[in-house]
Amino acid sequence: MKHIILFVVFLLFSLKAFSQKPTYQEYRDYVLTEYDFGKYYDSKRNIFIKDNIVHIFIDEGGSLIETGVPTTATEKYSYRLHLLTNSETLETTKFKYSFRGEYKPTFNIQNDTLNELDKSEEDESEEVKPKIVEYSYAIIGPFTDDFNITVTKIKEGEEDMTILDKKINVAKTFHVSISTGLFMTTLTNPSNIKTSTNSDGQVTLIADDQNTRGIVSLNAVFYPKGRSFLFPPSGGLFSPDRFGILIGTKIDENQFENFIGGIQFDFARGGSVAIGAHFGRRNAIAGYDDFDFGNEVFKGDISNDLIKEWDVGFIFGVNLDLRIFGQLFKPIN
Repeated sequence: MKHIILFVVFLLFSLKAFSQKPTYQEYRDYVLTEYDFGKYYDSKRNIFIKDNIVHIFIDEGGSLIETGVPTTATEKYSYRLHLLTNSETLETTKFKYSFRGEYKPTFNIQNDTLNELDKSEEDESEEVKPKIVEYSYAIIGPFTDDFNITVTKIKEGEEDMTILDKKINVAKTFHVSISTGLFMTTLTNPSNIKTSTNSDGQVTLIADDQNTRGIVSLNAVFYPKGRSFLFPPSGGLFSPDRFGILIGTKIDENQFENFIGGIQFDFARGGSVAIGAHFGRRNAIAGYDDFDFGNEVFKGDISNDLIKEWDVGFIFGVNLDLRIFGQLFKPIN
């Protein structure tokens, strides 16, 4: 019985020693070691992305290694597939990698390649270890709409087998969006102006909206770097992807008498803060640079001295996606 046990142990050891098929864990260790995984791994989306290139790792059976394939990507992304296999498999097997995608309106992409991986780097040392061979295919993309990537395993004497077949949706990138702003403006527009008396008994003027006021605006925002609204803003606090140039007008009957412009900063998907200038036409009192309502003495005739003038003020507020704005002010049944 003892001899049988020793024989089985020897047999298992021999099979392990002469086998050159790495385990999944060995493939995983290879990826984590060879690539700066902690720096470029996006845990929220489970993808490895460096310089807008998404790297996809698979083994010879089509199993994804450590990362997934993005279910939704952006038009900025390119892609690179890394196939990990071993020396033993390459003796009888080839891998066919193909992709199909489109980038509108610049060009269409179609490609189909058959590669026999390089077998020249066999480990000739006395110690037999699993030999991992990596083949990194050419960078593809970017794409619009969606695209497919396929890897087919072609082995002598066996039917071709597709080990990877993925369709990836691509979120649209927009350079201009329409939104609604809720802003505070320092450009005063006193209304309902009437004569009154001040604390000294002298004639003065009183009015509504003498100080800062709120306005609702309809805005167009230009994103120089482009934005995909299916994703939250990317990058750090001062990433160019978060900034846009805002131009808008106040929503009321005097919409062509109030214009705003400034810089927008996206803090979340569909939401942002903006700062800028408000250029508008407002009520003013002739002969006074900035009448102090309720205090300053008025010696004119309000029916003649009330005029309209263009001036500039400062704005600050939030800018919301129109769909969010609609939900905020949706009537409650």
